[in-house]
Amino acid sequence: MKNNRFQSRVILPLMYDSLQFPGDDELLLAKLHDLWGFVNRDNEVVIPFQFDEIEVAPGDTFVHGMVPISRHGKWGFINRFGETIIPFLYDETRYPFETMICAKRSGKWGAMDLNGKPLVPYSYDDLAESGLADCLAAELNGKLGVIHTRGEVVIPFAYDELRFEENMTVGTANRNGRSMLVDRFGRPIGGGTFDVLGYFSEGLCHAARDGRWGYIDSKGETVLPFQYDKVMGGFHNGFAKVMLQGKWGIVNPSGEHILSPIYDEIRWNDKDDHMAARLHGKWGVIDRQARPILPYKYDAVSLIYDGMVAVKQEGKYSLIDLQGSERLPRKYDQLALFPNGLLTASIGGKTGLIDTTGYEILPCVYDNLFCPGQTVIAAMDIHSRLKYGVFELY
Repeated sequence: MKNNRFQSRVILPLMYDSLQFPGDDELLLAKLHDLWGFVNRDNEVVIPFQFDEIEVAPGDTFVHGMVPISRHGKWGFINRFGETIIPFLYDETRYPFETMICAKRSGKWGAMDLNGKPLVPYSYDDLAESGLADCLAAELNGKLGVIHTRGEVVIPFAYDELRFEENMTVGTANRNGRSMLVDRFGRPIGGGTFDVLGYFSEGLCHAARDGRWGYIDSKGETVLPFQYDKVMGGFHNGFAKVMLQGKWGIVNPSGEHILSPIYDEIRWNDKDDHMAARLHGKWGVIDRQARPILPYKYDAVSLIYDGMVAVKQEGKYSLIDLQGSERLPRKYDQLALFPNGLLTASIGGKTGLIDTTGYEILPCVYDNLFCPGQTVIAAMDIHSRLKYGVFELY
């Protein structure tokens, strides 16, 4: 680094139709002339551009050393050297699960092990992870159930929706328009039904009954009463956002209001004890005891980090601290947090990369920027077509 500031240098030029950096430090997934391949950081082709489509797991390119990819309309699997591991025989595939691969052939889904040995016959309308060990969620004749990888039915094909979350033996199901909790054999838990069931987080599941929202436990018992207009998902770090009489507040798992439901909107992040809140149409910043930090006078507020806040007034963003002192002038169309404590800044519809002092790492000339780690993938309109390249931060 120079003067404790990030610099940038080009790794890959702006020449690709698309780029992904999905979790491998060395290889980038690139699209050129409408075909996919892999290149390294020296812009050398490692796996030739010969594939039509690819499916990449979040955070990892080569799951169990392989990736699903299609060629000439058929799907198979290759390794990081471009060698075929599973032949290109399938109408569709999904990236590998822990011990198996789901694939579609002749219009039906089945499963194989990681070496391509058949496990489940190709007789299902769909197959996916179930959340239960050695089991798959399956669809047959428009109904969902669960099968074991040995083939036997664990939960009968009786549900319109069915979901088990990882490491839980309680699932959520829907049948004939009503939602319920079920055990790992598909038996209803708790005896009650709901309009909607969400997902479990921190031991509680958000649910709706008779048009009102509340929270239940894994036995189907009500923990927070069905009194809310809306809830914004589940609990996270002991907080959940709920709406009552058209206003938002924050509750804990005991149902106590950490923030009273008086706000038009509330936003927060896990790295900060402050919250952005909108009251009577204007945004300000408060702490978790609802004490005011910045007044309600802004058109928009984004919590950045380390006591920095991006605020919008008169159509432009600036960066201020929690004492209200301006750190960056009010001239940006948009400011947003980027990894490494940096900011994306937009002016005139173009985006660049700056630090919190306004030092320009990449100028505001790009149509899109996104950052996997210490690299930045940039897109620029060149001759009426977006072209992608990569910069490294150092």
